Amino acid sequence: MSLLEVVVTGYSIIVAFCLARLLDGIRPSTKSSVSYWVHFVWIINKTTNVLITYWVTWSYSADSLNFIQFIITLLPAIIIYLQCDALVTKNPEQIASWRDHYYEIAKYFFGMNIALGISLIAQAYFAGSSDFPRPIYVMLCVMTLISAVGYFARTHAYHRVIAIITLLNLSVGVPTYLSLTHL
Repeated sequence: MSLLEVVVTGYSIIVAFCLARLLDGIRPSTKSSVSYWVHFVWIINKTTNVLITYWVTWSYSADSLNFIQFIITLLPAIIIYLQCDALVTKNPEQIASWRDHYYEIAKYFFGMNIALGISLIAQAYFAGSSDFPRPIYVMLCVMTLISAVGYFARTHAYHRVIAIITLLNLSVGVPTYLSLTHL
């Protein structure tokens, strides 16, 4: 089994769990009586994060990674899984208010998003910082700063603004990430 097969197998398992959790939460989180659009933006964001981190994994096809680099490669997917688990929960049908749920998990969720930003920057460094597009570094820094605000903010207004900035950040970052086939 090649290094790429090992990394992609690990990612595939984590990605499958993430997507299953997120997809399980879409219908319950969009019921009009319990929905909260800010929460739904984060479901979209995490779904995109899962797919993009999986896509970027292919850039390691020609690399040889040591154990630390292997862990750094898998760490973003693990962090995203923990976020998906908190964001949607194991029983999404039981959530009486996604808004209340969102604020109950916000500190944990945004703390994990800070860790995700840092781990993705480390992953980009190991992928070859000279070849890694600058817009992605900017996007990751914006995501990490937004997450720091989300970690401390408790008002709905801040979280609405964070959700909008997140969507804008995704619109810049996703096309750049998708252009990556080999770093």
